[in-house]
Amino acid sequence: MTLIKKNSFDELVHNLSHIHSVLQNNAAKAVDQFLSLRNWVFGYYIMEYEQKGEDRAKYGENFMREIAGKLTHIKGLRFRQLYVCKLSI
Repeated sequence: MTLIKKNSFDELVHNLSHIHSVLQNNAAKAVDQFLSLRNWVFGYYIMEYEQKGEDRAKYGENFMREIAGKLTHIKGLRFRQLYVCKLSI
């Protein structure tokens, strides 16, 4: 990102708008990256818990529903999303 020194009011407004757009796009990309990392880590922990060091897990569907029920404070994380997290492993 290059800072440009301009003299007119319109150029100032344009520069502020441009800086906002660039930084907002970078912030959105960072959020997407961290949410992807979060989902992978969630999936990893769930799979490790289910398998308890064994090759295959022994569990039922209630397990994921119980987790989702306890994580209601995390917006957008529901029963189905937990499966998607686990599939990302």
